Amino acid sequence: MSSKNKQSIIDEVSKNISEHGFLPIPVELLNDEMLATRYYTGDFAGFIQSAKALGAKAIFVEALYLESDEFFYESPYSFDDFDEECDDLDEFEDADEDDCEGCEDCDCKDNDDTLVVDESDFDGYDLSLIDKRIADYFEYLGEICGVRLTIPGVDNVQLGVFTDWYNEFSELVEEVCEFIELTPNEAYKQIEENSK
Repeated sequence: MSSKNKQSIIDEVSKNISEHGFLPIPVELLNDEMLATRYYTGDFAGFIQSAKALGAKAIFVEALYLESDEFFYESPYSFDDFDEECDDLDEFEDADEDDCEGCEDCDCKDNDDTLVVDESDFDGYDLSLIDKRIADYFEYLGEICGVRLTIPGVDNVQLGVFTDWYNEFSELVEEVCEFIELTPNEAYKQIEENSK
């Protein structure tokens, strides 16, 4: 289903809910292990309006801090998700035609000098080795980067509100992680270049 169709269905249902005198509260479930927590997808004003509509007497305000693990790459995939042929090669080792089974995702059989790397090889790597701009945010380590607001109830409804610098940092981290996932060989070359 396209996001346009999904949005039009949401809009249509929300309008219908409003016509019946209720406030539609946009949320999403981000973690299956926390079934009683919903993440509010609207803006701050709508969150406050939702708290009133839910009859909340209070809103929990939790400080969020920039932690060191946010500077390191964590693969979104498990090791089982990768082609077994590529897993046989040692981490960050130059591929040889004899070593590779000719898996579909790499071109190592075509070029003896091709580096065969996948995103799981980057687990635990400092992202600032790929993009030095990330190091600019080391000075914020341990600083409050935002707050988590929670409307308590049977299902908690949460909203994260973040500082401008943290939003910029998050976008930069997302760009670097996407670079790793789409072009891991190029990312490894960037690490080598920035480590000189």
